[in-house]
Amino acid sequence: MTGRASSAPARNRAGRVYIPLLAIPTVLVVLILGTSQYLRATFLLLHIQNSGMTSGVTSIGMYEVDETTTTLDVSGRSVRARFYIPRGLPNPSGLVLLHGVHHLGIDEPRLVSLARTLAEEGTLVYTPELPAIADYTVDATSQPIINAAVSTLSAQLGAERVGLMGLSFAGGLALIAAADPTCAPHVAYVVAIGAHHNLERVLRFFATDHVQGPDGVDHSLPAHEYGPLVVVYSHTENFFSRKDAPVARQALRLLLHGRTDESRAAASRLTPTGRARMADLYAKHRDAFSAEMLRALPEHRQEMQAASPAGRLSAITVPVLLLHGAGDTVIPATETEWIAREVPGERLRAVLVSPAISHVDLGKGPGFRDKLALVRWVSALLEVAEDAPNATRHIQVPTPSAIVHEQTAIRSTIDYGAPRRNQAGATTHTRSSRPHAPRSLLPHHGRAVLDAERAGDPAATLPEA
Repeated sequence: MTGRASSAPARNRAGRVYIPLLAIPTVLVVLILGTSQYLRATFLLLHIQNSGMTSGVTSIGMYEVDETTTTLDVSGRSVRARFYIPRGLPNPSGLVLLHGVHHLGIDEPRLVSLARTLAEEGTLVYTPELPAIADYTVDATSQPIINAAVSTLSAQLGAERVGLMGLSFAGGLALIAAADPTCAPHVAYVVAIGAHHNLERVLRFFATDHVQGPDGVDHSLPAHEYGPLVVVYSHTENFFSRKDAPVARQALRLLLHGRTDESRAAASRLTPTGRARMADLYAKHRDAFSAEMLRALPEHRQEMQAASPAGRLSAITVPVLLLHGAGDTVIPATETEWIAREVPGERLRAVLVSPAISHVDLGKGPGFRDKLALVRWVSALLEVAEDAPNATRHIQVPTPSAIVHEQTAIRSTIDYGAPRRNQAGATTHTRSSRPHAPRSLLPHHGRAVLDAERAGDPAATLPEA
């Protein structure tokens, strides 16, 4: 996001556009909004939407991207991570980008597409894998990894602070990190897209189809069936017998991964009562679990509070940007309203609840004003990113054994365009990359695999959260 220098023309890649987002003539945008920053925002949104369908206009100032997968060790625990490095830009600012609840983690196609696009715009992007989030669990165990990723990228770039962006439930965790005194000194700004404020309130919404906004108004909204499925998976012991719980969890994991036939095969090993319960989940009979979901909330209240930004946000001292889909049925948009109410006013740089971002239902295209509002929001993001500290040393890509948090100093090397081997012989691949076609504007609460949904696959409508 920091650079504008031209690079070799980006390769074109045909892609399908699933959301008619920005059919706005760019000249008209500039005439109405009046600055080149808005033009850059429009180009960036077009690039994200089309994900590689670049033209001679939208590719101006875009960098080729080198990509390296490595590891991040947090107090002895190793997790995967990936760098997206704008080629030819020696001192970019950095951004830690956190994936949502999806089993592919940092390999989730929409996350990869967004990371590449942001790097093409001129920001070095770092995506750490959050194993709990990738296993459909939102809890406090992801927080040390987020903190380590932020401080590691900051040290790697020689920049005092880096940006932090979280998608969906990871957006809430990003806000917690920005308020954490151990992490906050390394954060330049924080972006939360489709984030939660109070995890218990979201889970109650899954069970009741009702959610309350900060104005006290109760909103009735049909919750996506994905929500209850994840709740049952995370706490199978609350919904299945002790004998059935391990098998039920395995069957649910396979279902969440889209492997429906294998899931049903696993479920066949359940007791008759367990099979009946699983049949309700396959048939999306959420009502069969609603009462138990509500009864389980007090039992898990402490762990839900530990993974909720509610009550912490007054400590944030950096710019905050919030974006939410108006029709989100996994995390209701009222959660962003709660967040905006708690964040100190002088820190709240941009807030947008927009119909331009949908959930599973593609719906109709957004209106002209909605498109302009999204351009303004992205322009604010570009502005805070430009204010973030740039790297003070040459970019160095570490080998998998080189990034060790809280254990050893960072040791790293770089070799653009070729694989490297670390001392143990592990290979990291650095490649020039272009994004694949996405199924949505941003990797917010997932885009369903629509073709599979039409084919009747029960797992097809499961979003990334």
